[in-house]
This record gives sequence, C-alpha cells and structure tokens, in this order.
Amino acid sequence: MKPNQSFKKLRYTYRHNFDVRHFTHQPSTFAGKNTIFSTYRASFFLLNLHYSKHLRIVTNNTRLREIFFSSDRRNPNRNYVFGKFINGVFRFLNFHRKMSSDVYRKYFKIVLRHLHEQFKALSFRLRNTEKLKNNNQTQTYFRFSVDKNTYYFGFYVPCSDPSCDCPPTFVSKQGSLCWNHWKVRCSHSTPHHLSPRHTWSNVPKNVTSARLGISYSKQISFSNKRQKYYVVLSNFKSIHDASAQQSQRFSRLTRSPRSNDFKKLITLDKANVIYPCHHGCSTEKVKPMVPPPPSSSSSRHASSSSSSGVTRVYYNSATGTRRTVTFESQIRTFIEPEEWRSNPNQDTSPICEVLPLPEGFKRRKFNKDQ
Repeated sequence: MKPNQSFKKLRYTYRHNFDVRHFTHQPSTFAGKNTIFSTYRASFFLLNLHYSKHLRIVTNNTRLREIFFSSDRRNPNRNYVFGKFINGVFRFLNFHRKMSSDVYRKYFKIVLRHLHEQFKALSFRLRNTEKLKNNNQTQTYFRFSVDKNTYYFGFYVPCSDPSCDCPPTFVSKQGSLCWNHWKVRCSHSTPHHLSPRHTWSNVPKNVTSARLGISYSKQISFSNKRQKYYVVLSNFKSIHDASAQQSQRFSRLTRSPRSNDFKKLITLDKANVIYPCHHGCSTEKVKPMVPPPPSSSSSRHASSSSSSGVTRVYYNSATGTRRTVTFESQIRTFIEPEEWRSNPNQDTSPICEVLPLPEGFKRRKFNKDQ
C-alpha cells in the first residue's frame, strides 16, 4: 500500500425506527377541523412533536407498520427526521411506483417545506401561550391531495388531559385539547343564556292597517276558567279617507267565512274578536295581579271583601251558568322588598292591572243574600 493513500473514515451506523400507533376513533361529525378523522379516501399521518425523545407516528390507516431507517448519528437533526418520515410514508403509499422520480422529488420537497413551517408555528404557539391575548387556533396538520385521495400530514400534540390519547387538531392559548375535552371546556366557559323577563302589559295597542283601511285596538286577556291568555280585538273603525282600493281589499277578504284566518278578522258585524295567544304565554310564569279589595262599602266593584281575599261572581251568557271565584288579596301575595322600606319616595303602585275577561263572561253584581 502506498504511504500517501488516504483511508476513508468509517462511522458507526445507528438503527432508528418510527413506532406506529393506530387511532381509529371518530367524532360524531367531520365538520371543520374534524375532517382529518374521515376515512373516506383519506388518511392522516402525524409525527410526534417531541421527536427527539420518541419517534412515533399516529395514523388512522391500520395497514401502516413500523418504518426503519439508519443514520450515522445517535440523534439525527430535524430535517433528516422529517425527510425519513415523509419518505417512509410515501413508500408505504407506493408513490415511488406511481410517480416518476421528478414528480416524487417535487412532492417530497413540498411536504418537507410545509412540515418545517407547521413545526415552527406550533412551537411558537406552545411557547407563548401566556403572552398571546387572542384566541386564534393553529392547526396541527395540513392537507395534501393526490388524484382522488387526500392525506393529512402534521404533528401529534398530546391532549392536555394525560389520560386522553385522542390527537388534537389545533393548539390555542388554552393549550391542546381534543374534540371531546374542547366541547366540555366550551360548555363550562360559556355563560348560561338568560331569557329576557317580559312583563305583560294590559295597555291596548292601536293597530292601523294601511292596506285594508281599518283600525282597531289589540290587548291581552287572561281567562281564569281556561287558564290561558287570549288576544282581544275591539273598537273596529274604518278610516274616513280610505281609498276605493282599500275598501275593495277589505270586502274581498271578509266576503266569505272560508277566508284565511276568518276568525281573527274583525268587522262591523263582530264587535269583539278573541283567539288564543300562541306566543309561549305560560300561566305558571305569569299570573294576573288582582287589586286589593275596596276600602269602602259604597264601591261599585261587584265583589265582596273578606280577610282571605276578594270573591267575585261571573255569569256565562252562552250557557246560563254562574261561577264564584275567590281571589287572594294582593296585599297578602305581594311582599315589600327591604330596599323599598328605606325609600319613602318609592312607587308602590300595583305591578299590573286586572286583565279583561274573554268574550262570553259578564261580571255580576254581588248579592248579600247569596
């Protein structure tokens, strides 16, 4: 051997492998970021974000097995690990046989570049969770399509719950949460809906129809017999300067009892029109307030006052029956708040008035002999 002959330095070769964990659970819907879990012509391949500690691939493709590769270093650098990960998945998908070498190299570089960008974005998001004030979400994967098949490459970030093995699809300032724990967190953090408190008013509402050339008043009535709310239409009037077209429309609408909602139409022949209210009027939430009994015996109210309340007699003209109803006094049912007692200028008037009775009921004068 010649003395000037150089010898090539031999290096020890290390064997490495990517462990494969199959995840086949699916959410109830594939909308939004959950589309990654769909198996219809699709698969995802997620590399463990902490690849330096453990090389692992999480996928929903049950045919994928361990991927082996060799390196002359005990801890390969990031670019080398990403390249072996992409090359192993591409060979598993038979891209080296379906594509030419140039197309294969082009797709390899595209996926490698996206992996580096995705890794930097996820690392920045996880390092600055306390500094970031927005609630933006960074996806842990990106989409890659070949022909009619879709593949998702990305990184596996463990869920914040140590006992959960579901791969999260995004990372935010709250950390990484899978679809189950994200749903639970949203339900706990979202405040409960407070339904607006609507106070029923008995003030009549004047309605004017410019199309029909009529006007009438509309108010809410409560029936103690049926325990329902009713809409009462009364005071029908025709606009004095109504045009011929408005009069023609109104006559055409009320000409036949087969017209739509004929029972709700008020005309000169029907002085009052009453129909049930279908807007969620509940008798359990809203109860009509009854004014206190008259203080003097010369009052014109057709009622008798007693220590327990007010007694009234109603007469049904349709059936000829009579009904006696005893209402509790408002003084006994209304409790004055503590803050009202310290303020003498506070208005202590009743919350609402007595609602009118439905059609067919007439108030009868109280007779002491009864």
